[in-house]
Amino acid sequence: MSKEAKHNDELKVQMHGSTKFCDFYYTSTNYCMHSGKDGAFTNEEVYDDYYYQTAESVTIFHDTSKSSTYDIFVEHYFNYYEAGDADADHMIAGKLTVAINGKMMDETWSHDVDKDTPTHLISGEENPDYINILQLEMACTEECSCSIEEKTE
Repeated sequence: MSKEAKHNDELKVQMHGSTKFCDFYYTSTNYCMHSGKDGAFTNEEVYDDYYYQTAESVTIFHDTSKSSTYDIFVEHYFNYYEAGDADADHMIAGKLTVAINGKMMDETWSHDVDKDTPTHLISGEENPDYINILQLEMACTEECSCSIEEKTE
C-alpha cells in the first residue's frame, strides 16, 4: 500500500429559483461565473495544466435589489486514478473558502474524511459509504450581508 493520494472535488453553485448551475461544464450564468478549471490535487504532485488546477472558483454576481439564496456544492468526483494505485485518496478533501466583497470569511468547509472509508471498494467500484458531497446554503440580503449554513441530508 502506498501513501499516494489523488483527489478531485468539483465546485458548483445554483441560485434558488434557477434551473442553471454554474460549474466546470457551464461556466457562465446570469448570476455567476466559474473559473473554467477543475480542482484536482494530489499529496505528491500538483496538477496544473489546461483542465486541472489545485483550485477552482466561482464568482457570484449578487443582485443588490433583492435578497437571494444560493446552494454551493463541493462534490467529490470519483475517478480511475483513485481506484488504481492511490491508496490514501480518501484522506484528503478540497477546502472551500468564501470571500464576500473581497473579505475572506474565517470559516472553511470540506466534506468529511474517514481513514476507514476509502473512496473505492477492493473491486474498484465506488464505495457507497464514502461521504462525497458538501452542500452549503448561502443567503444574502440586499446589502450583501451573507450567512452560510451547512446542509445535511
